[in-house]
Amino acid sequence: MSISFQGTEVPVDVFKYTEGNALNFDGEDYIGYYTVAGNRVYRGRVIDSSSPILTAVDNSRGNFIIERSFFNRGTYVDMELTNDLEQLRFQPSEFINQNSINTKLTKLYENFLDLYNYSFVRNSNLPFNYTGFIGVTGNTPTEYLNYTTDLNSTYTDTSEVNLTDARGFELIGNFNTSSNPLKVETPGSFASIYFTTSALQIFINQNDPDTGSTATFILSTDRADGIFSQPFQNITDITTNDMDTLYVSDTFHNQIYRLYIDPVINNKDPGSSSFDLLNAGGFKLNTSGQSTLSGVSHMYYFNDEIYTWNEGRKSVIVLGDNLSKIREYNNIVFKEKQVQDFAVNPITGVLFIVFDDFTILEVDSLFKTASILHAPDVGRSDPGTPTRILFSQNDSNIYYIITDTNVFKFLIYAGTDELIGSFNFTDLPGVDFTTSRRIFDAKILAENENRDSLFIFNKDIVKVGDEYRGRDRLMRFSEPNNLLNLLEDANFKIYDREDISVKEQYFNNITFNKSLQKLLYNHDNLAANIQFQFNLAYSTEKLLTLTGISSLSASVVQASTYDNFVGMNEVLTPQVFNRCIERIYNYQLSIMKCLEFNVTNLKYPYSEIVPF
Repeated sequence: MSISFQGTEVPVDVFKYTEGNALNFDGEDYIGYYTVAGNRVYRGRVIDSSSPILTAVDNSRGNFIIERSFFNRGTYVDMELTNDLEQLRFQPSEFINQNSINTKLTKLYENFLDLYNYSFVRNSNLPFNYTGFIGVTGNTPTEYLNYTTDLNSTYTDTSEVNLTDARGFELIGNFNTSSNPLKVETPGSFASIYFTTSALQIFINQNDPDTGSTATFILSTDRADGIFSQPFQNITDITTNDMDTLYVSDTFHNQIYRLYIDPVINNKDPGSSSFDLLNAGGFKLNTSGQSTLSGVSHMYYFNDEIYTWNEGRKSVIVLGDNLSKIREYNNIVFKEKQVQDFAVNPITGVLFIVFDDFTILEVDSLFKTASILHAPDVGRSDPGTPTRILFSQNDSNIYYIITDTNVFKFLIYAGTDELIGSFNFTDLPGVDFTTSRRIFDAKILAENENRDSLFIFNKDIVKVGDEYRGRDRLMRFSEPNNLLNLLEDANFKIYDREDISVKEQYFNNITFNKSLQKLLYNHDNLAANIQFQFNLAYSTEKLLTLTGISSLSASVVQASTYDNFVGMNEVLTPQVFNRCIERIYNYQLSIMKCLEFNVTNLKYPYSEIVPF
């Protein structure tokens, strides 16, 4: 798989995080983010002409990264080998030479990479790590919003403008020097910005997910700039450039306000900061929907541009960071479905637009290619209504769809969206999004860590009059996207593709047997390291979820026999080669059988009535 990164001519596959023993930099073991582009691996998540090149460690994981870029096995992936026996066999009339033999050896090596890939799996037992929450609203003014893991704790409100009707939030890492979240370092603190329909509030949080982070109140305002400016009337969404600028959409005024907030979040002087209104975009409300902006309900900042959903015009309008119009996108689907949110895949430059029925429209962010409409399978009949779609900043093949009741995590692979899993909140007492609480918003904090710091803003949906009564929570989860594996040693030595190939144009039995021996060495090493089996169980929602691993009772290694090789006096015919190939292929099937999931319960118990 090779795709072009927007704004460059370099083919990019993926970015990932390595914890070591896979890549080297300047001769030293490398830990951190890497990007695979073509047949090279670069340091970091974004590449340019000066990006340092990493070298692969000569082991199974290093070679796999070069060959395949990333592991793609999920809970619902059907295992199959890239090349079946018919593709591996020599045909009776096929000419045998160096090239044709190397083609077969390469196909066998590709199957070996499949088996190594299937030894790893995405963890569907979600969420991985809940760290706590901040009580966002309440009735007793204090100096701080308190961070806690006690879901029955007291809620506090610290501001002059009450937050009891907060609808959403944004995050900005303090002192970020780039608007690209993939280029930033981990901030020591960050700003959390909440909005109600008529006010904004800013707090500063220390970025310490393990021990908690208490929020310090900085500023609240009910207007864009000064006492003589018009007050906010109906804020529908906010977004930021991840550095110093906040964009606020007010559909009552049909305006997007551009607010310079660097002094607010970096001076950290409570109560003394003020916004500077840079400029406002759009026009007065036009009910016929012919103005540039017409009821912007959703905004998203990417690559120095602001994507806006205009409810009046039923279109996506892209603005520059100075709020000048750049381009517009229309689709007949917009008249049939309700847009809930959108986000751009930072690797492919593809805009994902999610609708209320959980379908997704994909179109390139420049709107130059045909769109694709598809429906990712969430594994349940009532997943809730989507509120946000977020692309992982830790793994380029992961995205999240947040609904009002849950979080769903997907793997993008070969044009498909596979469900990795949904969050199970039952282990968190007091968290129940099926009764009186709902998820309203979610964001990922831009960091340079092996995790997605996922923040979920949820509310008590009981109203007092026309407003929600408060009792809001900003919950934080750390999702590292680490892989589980069945191997005793996941970094064992192997022969790579070049090692296995026949080098001499004029070869003999010994030459061919050396290549076969190297292939068998790889498979024996893999089989010897397979010590466990994945255990899965069907949840109450009929979703397969990883429950752990169990030890295998028998060895996976198969002893070699003379049939694995060409005899010294045998003539090199297609039939002789096919015997050796079939032995290795059957060995591959045997290994793959041991990598199958062990499902420990029935999807539908015998006593359960299944409706059809």
